[in-house]
Amino acid sequence: MLRSNKALQQTLTRPAVWLLPNNCPPQTQLSFGLNAPEISAMTLAQLLTKVTWPHLKAAIVWAYPDAKDSFDAYRLVLAKLKQLQPAPSAMRIVITETFRQGIDDKAFLEVIGRNGCRNRDQQDFRYFEHTVDDGYADAETDWSLSLRPWEEWLGMEIDASTLDKFDSSEIAAHCIWDMTFHGFEQGQVQSTLAEIMHRADEIDAMSEEEREKHLVPADKVLSKLGKNQDAE
Repeated sequence: MLRSNKALQQTLTRPAVWLLPNNCPPQTQLSFGLNAPEISAMTLAQLLTKVTWPHLKAAIVWAYPDAKDSFDAYRLVLAKLKQLQPAPSAMRIVITETFRQGIDDKAFLEVIGRNGCRNRDQQDFRYFEHTVDDGYADAETDWSLSLRPWEEWLGMEIDASTLDKFDSSEIAAHCIWDMTFHGFEQGQVQSTLAEIMHRADEIDAMSEEEREKHLVPADKVLSKLGKNQDAE
């Protein structure tokens, strides 16, 4: 089942970049089963071997209280993940605190991926280069992972900063919540990705006249967003 009928809309408005990457190079500390965070490098698959369902359930309840009606689904996902074969990935899993001015009421924890790509190397950076500082330009790009195959998730290494801040059950809770954002079966996740790619292909196939009629140029959108932020 899908967590929300608005899954596609939510995907396109999430903070992290959802597209596949190109080839460019003080949370309160809780413990749900382990008394100290692990700081040695490990993949998500290796981390999950340390996680039991009771500890994961407690971590999910703490982080996502509304998820209590889906405990059976989460339990089955954990079991499936422990049976899948990890696929190699250059992506690192990072749990970071996110707050979007004018959009969010309060900061929240978000799972993102980083693989060494820099914001300045992205195709759409030209729309932002005059409005951001060098720090943003040189920072690693934040990628949304919710549409990635679960096997690839399992092969991703957990970033050292995340291992230092959270214990295994907390990390697992945030990752599993994100990887099931579009459904508790991989087929549902891939269907959402296929729909997004289909819409992207439709846009690519549009003539210049159709684009002018149906699409809003990025510079106009960004200009409007800038004016709204100034007004606030």
